[in-house]
Amino acid sequence: MKDSAPTQKMRKLPLERQLWAYGLCVLLFALLEWLAVAHYPNGSHVQGQRLAEYNGNAAMVLLLLVLLARPLRLLSIRRPLGLCALAFSLVHTRYAFEHVLGDSLEGILFLTPERQVSTWVGFAALVLMIPLALTSSGWAIQKMGVWWKRLHRFNVLATVLAALHTAYMGVHYGLTPPRVTTLALLIGLGAILVARAFKFRWPFKTLERKAQR
Repeated sequence: MKDSAPTQKMRKLPLERQLWAYGLCVLLFALLEWLAVAHYPNGSHVQGQRLAEYNGNAAMVLLLLVLLARPLRLLSIRRPLGLCALAFSLVHTRYAFEHVLGDSLEGILFLTPERQVSTWVGFAALVLMIPLALTSSGWAIQKMGVWWKRLHRFNVLATVLAALHTAYMGVHYGLTPPRVTTLALLIGLGAILVARAFKFRWPFKTLERKAQR
């Protein structure tokens, strides 16, 4: 028995939306590269440091959007949001390793103790994101069963660690003393976690509700 036209359309919509999400991430990546090339000497350490900053901030925003996917009813694009967050994190790590640490782990030793801790916190967040990305598929959900949900609860911890890393290491952030950007990030993250805990739903129309029409 063939699916009805509405059913086929419902199955097609999430895929189309995911492709749009991936496309927007690619455009964002291209925009960040263009900004760095346009404003800083090509191949310079300053350009590399700015690219590390840009990609790190993009990854942080995407991680927050992953946590907001259910409250905002954006579950149909949660997978591309998470995968793009990992992609931006990997690019951030590559630029930071080369232009902040000097292409050597020994570069960590030249950072202040607080920044050393923050670097490892960021690395821990990246490590947590990798198994989440590798199991971000329908096949993994079926094979892992209840363990899939338990594993993917670590996305909250990964986001918290990434936020702490950003608060310590971010160019426009800082904890000693706390800056407005740092407070905004941490307070915003706290609000998101509270919204998730109470299963809050935004009252306005979102992609998920439109897809049901």
